[in-house]
Amino acid sequence: MTEEELKAEHEEREDMRQRKEQDIELGLVKWMRGSKFEYAFSISAERRKPVFMLVIDIPGGEKCRWMGKMVFSDMELVRELESEFVPLLIQNNTAGGPDKKIVAKMGEKQWAEPVIRFLDPDEKDLIPRVTGYFSKAATKMRIRKALKIWEDRMEEKDNKL
Repeated sequence: MTEEELKAEHEEREDMRQRKEQDIELGLVKWMRGSKFEYAFSISAERRKPVFMLVIDIPGGEKCRWMGKMVFSDMELVRELESEFVPLLIQNNTAGGPDKKIVAKMGEKQWAEPVIRFLDPDEKDLIPRVTGYFSKAATKMRIRKALKIWEDRMEEKDNKL
């Protein structure tokens, strides 16, 4: 192996180690956190990617942990979220700080079931928000639906230019 290949392999192992050390509710996704809420939406506009926002308890109950293990640890889904969206995590069981303000701003409840939202750079839902348990299949179906709407909007916007 070349030095470059060894370095790349080391970085990949370190990346996976860091992902596995996250709270179980987060799975293996590299989430942007609530403290970077505005930045997430500026990145969304700049990179022409919608925001995938997860509002969840950490530590969470059975549903939150199940989603982390069964949905957000599926590497196919993780890769898709990280390549097609700006993944944003909002912790809804905090006593204060930016996450609590975002929960209120976005009309969510504290200490509630997990919520998934697909948002455009203007913080508007692409498809209706959902709350509760989400299987991998259901999450992937909603991803496809949100991406289709997003792509149609981007094409329409490009055609107007």
